[in-house]
Parts: sequence; C-alpha cells; structure tokens
Amino acid sequence: MRKVISGLLEFSVIFLLLLLFLFTHKLDIEMIFSETSKCLWEMKISYAFFAFALYIISVIVVATRWKAVLKALGYDIEVRSLVPVIFGSIFINNFTPASRMGGEPLRVLWLAKQFKIRKKEAFLSIIYERGIEAIPVLFLLIIAIYFNFPQIFRKYVFRLFPFFIFIGIAPIACYPLRSRFAKTLERYGFSRFPREAFFPTLFFSSLMWVMDVLRFKVVTLAFDVYLPIHVIALLSIGYLFLGIVPLTLGGMGIVEGGLISLLLTFGIPVGKAIGIVALERVISYGISSLIGAVSLFYFGGMEAWKSIKSQ
Repeated sequence: MRKVISGLLEFSVIFLLLLLFLFTHKLDIEMIFSETSKCLWEMKISYAFFAFALYIISVIVVATRWKAVLKALGYDIEVRSLVPVIFGSIFINNFTPASRMGGEPLRVLWLAKQFKIRKKEAFLSIIYERGIEAIPVLFLLIIAIYFNFPQIFRKYVFRLFPFFIFIGIAPIACYPLRSRFAKTLERYGFSRFPREAFFPTLFFSSLMWVMDVLRFKVVTLAFDVYLPIHVIALLSIGYLFLGIVPLTLGGMGIVEGGLISLLLTFGIPVGKAIGIVALERVISYGISSLIGAVSLFYFGGMEAWKSIKSQ
C-alpha cells in the first residue's frame, strides 16, 4: 500500500512539472520557486481567511441540503450533526482516487450506524442530492463554455440544441409516469422518494456553487489577480472534472496541474498561478482534510470506515 501511495505521489509531481514545462516552454525551477515565494509572501492574508470562511459556509450549505432531503424521507437530523459527516467524507475523498469514490459510501454507513437510517434510504438521499446538483453544474458549464470559448459554443450550439430541448421536455413528458416510477423505486426498497425536497435541494445546490465560484474569486483577489466571473466559473468547473479523474489520490497533481495550466492560458504569471492554486488547495484539500480527520475520530466515523474496508 505504501508503494502504491508513493508511486501515485511521484506520478502527481511528474505530471505537474510536465504541465508547467509545456505551458511555460521552460522549466526553470529556481525562477518558478522565486516567483511563487514572492507571491505567497505578498498574499493578502485577510482574503485567505475570507476564502476559508466561505469554504466552511459552503460545507454548512451542503449539510443543510442533505438535511432537507433526509427530512423528506422522514428523518429529522440537525445540520450540526451532518457537518462532521460531510467533513469526514471529504477527508476520505482526498485520499482515494477519483472524487467521492470513498466518501459517499462512508456517508451511507455513517448515517446507518449513528442515526439508524436504512442504508438504501441513506444511499437514495445522496443520489437524489447529487442528481439535482447536476442542474446548476450544467448551467455553470454552459456559462463557462459560452463566454470563454464562444467560437466553439457557436459552432456546436445547434447540435446541442435538441439535447437542451430534451432536458426541458423530458420531465414534463415523464410526469404521467410518476406513479410507475415511484412503484419501481419501491420495488428496490426506495419506498419514500423525496419529491417535495426538489426545490430546497436545487436552491442549496445552486447556492453551494455560487459559494464555490465566490471562493475562487476571493482566492484570486488575494494575489491581486482580477479575473472575470466567467473565467472563475471555468476554474470551478475545471476543479470538479479534474478531481474526478481516477489516477491519483484526491486528484493530486492532476488538479494542480490542470488549474495552473488554465490560469497560464489566461495570461496569469506562473508565480501567481501557482500561488492561487496552492492557496485553494490548502483550503479545500489541506485544512479540510485536517477537519475531516478530527471529525472521523471524534464523531464516530472510524467505525463506518472500518466496515467499508472490511467489505
């Protein structure tokens, strides 16, 4: 296991250095280190703390979203009880390949063990919130593509138009089949499908992504980098998709290299680009992992994690 982790870390570093070489056409480590150190030294600390506060608030928003779904299923759990579960799942996600590979099963078993919720309904609650979260993600993706790559968007917009029509019409067309769909869910154990939680879940999902984009904006401002909001949206979406790539632990190397490459593409100096990504990863990876580790050990998540490993 140690050899596997060591190999993944080495791959992450090599991948990051390769991307820096490709985008700067030279790999002057001393120059890059000097510029990055200067940018980090001149970083506005108040903005860094504000970005961290926004991250904490976004986790609370996610917990509130989950509470709404669980309440629709008949389980009234306090937000303060769900926040440690969210942080614990973030910790596991940060140390497993591909985003949410280990964190989501942990959430299911944690709920089952600590709050006596049926595993199938705990699983349904996560699938439900993730499914609705796809709506603001799709909206943000369209904004990012349209404003950052207008030529590509205009070239393919007419090909994608039927797809968007289908997305809009499909729910209306399927409405008469809702009872059959509900019976299908009941057959597989999902006896209480939380339809009434749709709008609260959509609201909190959208709010979470607004907080995510705002945090990226504050992080860039910490280094006196002023990027338009559509570029920030692209960075936020890029973070999501890069983290899904199942090659390294928590996307290490992949996420950093991809985000730095995006920033370099928009003309950001390499020192500031690395500083921006470093601050963002310290918040969303480093500090979140520390809080998640405490949550696992202090709030009983280790029992759920051990049961996952045993299975």
